[in-house]
Amino acid sequence: MSHLLEGSVRRSGNLVRVTAQLIDTASGTHLWSDRYDGDLSDIFALQDEIAGKVVAQVGIAIGRDATHLVSEQRRPANAEAHELYLQALYFSKSGNPYEVEKAIPLFQQAVALDPEFADAWAELGATYFSLNQNLYIPVRTNPIAIHAFETALAIDPEHAGAMLLLGYLRITHDYAWSEGLSLMARAAALAPQNAAIQGAYGRWLRMTRHEEADTILARASRLDPLAYGPIIDRATMMVHEGQFDESVELMETALIRHRDKYQANAHVALFNWGAQRLDRAEEYLEQARAIVGSDFASIRLLDWKIAAARGDLALANGIKAEVKERAKHTRVANLVDAGGDWSQSEYLEMFELAIEQRHGEVLIPLLYKRHWMVAKSDWDRLQNSIRFSEVEFGNAGALGANFQRRSSQEREQLLSSAIPVSEETLQSYTGTFERQDDGLTRRVVLDGNQLKYIQPSGEPFLMIPTGTHRFGTLEYKGTVEFILVDDKVHVMRWIERGALTHDAVKVDTPNLR
Repeated sequence: MSHLLEGSVRRSGNLVRVTAQLIDTASGTHLWSDRYDGDLSDIFALQDEIAGKVVAQVGIAIGRDATHLVSEQRRPANAEAHELYLQALYFSKSGNPYEVEKAIPLFQQAVALDPEFADAWAELGATYFSLNQNLYIPVRTNPIAIHAFETALAIDPEHAGAMLLLGYLRITHDYAWSEGLSLMARAAALAPQNAAIQGAYGRWLRMTRHEEADTILARASRLDPLAYGPIIDRATMMVHEGQFDESVELMETALIRHRDKYQANAHVALFNWGAQRLDRAEEYLEQARAIVGSDFASIRLLDWKIAAARGDLALANGIKAEVKERAKHTRVANLVDAGGDWSQSEYLEMFELAIEQRHGEVLIPLLYKRHWMVAKSDWDRLQNSIRFSEVEFGNAGALGANFQRRSSQEREQLLSSAIPVSEETLQSYTGTFERQDDGLTRRVVLDGNQLKYIQPSGEPFLMIPTGTHRFGTLEYKGTVEFILVDDKVHVMRWIERGALTHDAVKVDTPNLR
């Protein structure tokens, strides 16, 4: 982006003053500025007049024709409807869910006055869509948003914004994968310069492993490096690749534009939690809390995550029970991804609730490898409920697959670093271990000159000896240590990402094969 055009509007009664300035982003130099005064009696004619003058001046300043920057505008027939629309936009873009909610009756009044106002219908749907992410339970309000988008497209069949979000809801509400992705593809074709639309389409392509996904996501970032959607998409991909610190640094750039908005602060807190930067996570959580209040359901979810990460299990379990109950009645963001603090039965329960309530993020894990806390029969049932068999996957491999899985090269390196351990020593590590935080048992059994760690789901992880009492797991990026007390195995310690640990106490002594 070589130039930035910015401006402001001031109104006094029926008069309006528009100021505009053009800035060279490389040097920060103001290349041109001007102001325009006019009467609001014909706001749309005034808008055309000012746009024409600004574009002419921009062309002179940058030394080339700039008329292509002005697109044909959709004109509402009713000036009062347009005024209500502008008021509603102020609330819908506020970044505070409770303020965003105030936009709904204003958009509704606008379309009542002008039923052919496509932009108002699209923004009404987009407001419900936004609130479905962090306030409303989607299954209750998705149909309202779908109706708004369909109405906007009946009026303007090439409304890219309405088309994109309708495609999203066709997938997340109806599980109509082919129709949803087709709508998104057409929206992206209609709006090649829209970073948000390109980024959203690219994210779904990446989830379904299509080769062009990364190209489209890169294009979205080039179009607008500070656009919120592409930033969080790229940061999420970094997490999948194990780049936690890098994901946090990228995510924090979203605050350049959105420092006073709830969602940005909550997401930055979440990413810091994922990188085990707990003090920073709490700092941004406080910013989010100041916007929506301490009782906001998703705030309590973050409180739980941080308390569990700090080892305050009494506090964490209390908040967990609260969040679990509240999730039945209000929207809790990222409910399924709760940092592994659900029990096995609770984790399945949360998957089922998320599908019932049509939480879009539940589709991400269901498109990839079965989660170890869910039995295969239950996982198959969950995938069937979202019509998984109808997903048309591309050929780009498991893009976005579990970042905790080792690559082939990493597995070869681990195998080459294995050390010889006597069978007697290996047998002493076998047995049943119980984690104190969830009560579930894990088994360790002997497998040749290695050990197998059996999860509650029955899925095994092969452990390769790399030290006297230390093992690396072959598939999963983790380390297991056995803690000895009086020369007997007492605790099995699982270490993730070099810092996050889970201890399981040995509850029996027989050797298991």
